[in-house]
Amino acid sequence: MRRPRLPRSARSRPPLSGFTLVELLTSIGIIIFVLSLSVVAFGPALRAAGAKDACRRLRTALDVSRIRAIQQRRCVRFEAQRAFSRVGSVDIPKVPEEWAASPNAGDRQYQWSPLPEFVGIRTSLIGGGLGTPYDPNLTNLGITFGPDSTIKAVYVNGTALSISELGFFILRLESTRDAPLAERQQICQLIKITPLTGVVYSYGSDEAAPADLPTQ
Repeated sequence: MRRPRLPRSARSRPPLSGFTLVELLTSIGIIIFVLSLSVVAFGPALRAAGAKDACRRLRTALDVSRIRAIQQRRCVRFEAQRAFSRVGSVDIPKVPEEWAASPNAGDRQYQWSPLPEFVGIRTSLIGGGLGTPYDPNLTNLGITFGPDSTIKAVYVNGTALSISELGFFILRLESTRDAPLAERQQICQLIKITPLTGVVYSYGSDEAAPADLPTQ
């Protein structure tokens, strides 16, 4: 005797596949943990890349100013300026820190080259000498190259400095992203400038002397 055929609705169905709440929460926790490890791993690399890119752009603007002075047989002024925001009648430095450089400020054909955000420029020239190394209050830097490639004048925050007894000075580009001092020491970039010859030399913190690195 043939067994009666069961209706379609009464046939056995495979159990529905899915995730329990515990499994979902565990998966989300693992994803968050992996993402946090990625941030920790790529944070220093991101800061180092920003400082290197800013150093490259700043060095290019300096070299262009020097070459123009030689080719055009006239003084050419390089400038770097920090960006400000207008709040009412007061100019406040932008946060995160932003800078732009020009290889020939004042010329009709000059163009400002923006530097990456979160990178600050520091110099030992604040105060007219080397007594206050790498003061963070720098907002404007001007360097005038002469037709013989030497540096004729240096301006810090709009004030002309005496460079007759200055053998060299250093510009330090550092990441302003949150990082401990020990980490910033490993990712800063430096540009050494010799006024007597006009030589511009850039290098990383791994080649720097201890005095070239952050002190505060």
